[in-house]
Amino acid sequence: MKKSLRLASACLLGAVLVSCNRKSETEPGAKVVHEKYSLEWVSNDIPATMTADKATAVHISVKNTGNWPWLNAAAANPPRPDGSYAVRLSYRWASADGKLLPQGSERGELKATVPPGETANFSVEVLSPKQPGSYRLEVDLVEELVAFFSAMGSQKLTVPVTVQ
Repeated sequence: MKKSLRLASACLLGAVLVSCNRKSETEPGAKVVHEKYSLEWVSNDIPATMTADKATAVHISVKNTGNWPWLNAAAANPPRPDGSYAVRLSYRWASADGKLLPQGSERGELKATVPPGETANFSVEVLSPKQPGSYRLEVDLVEELVAFFSAMGSQKLTVPVTVQ
């Protein structure tokens, strides 16, 4: 009976991995890259002015114009529900002269899987730079442990922000 249960569990896991277009993490070279990392920035409420060294809640909507579903942390890697392979929203700051500031660890999370053609709504606390000045806030999506969407050909959302 235990052997049958283990076999059934293994088959179920295999079916889930296949349906997600993933290989088992134990398989050598198990990196998955989708054909098309494509998106459309729909809307955002990023303010033009922020207070230095202060977190501001922002909301950003992004349409999945690719050919694969964006998985949230719960669905992305069922054998290890740690958020690996989940699609998340990321940001970083660039100074007026184009120098990139260190990447923050804050991420915007998906509440559910977003199929192609549907729109994702993200909320994230954006921490502004410590020094006042003119900056660009660069927003991107990332499939954790795989790639940033901009590295695969998608456009970042870039918003000028004055930090006071």
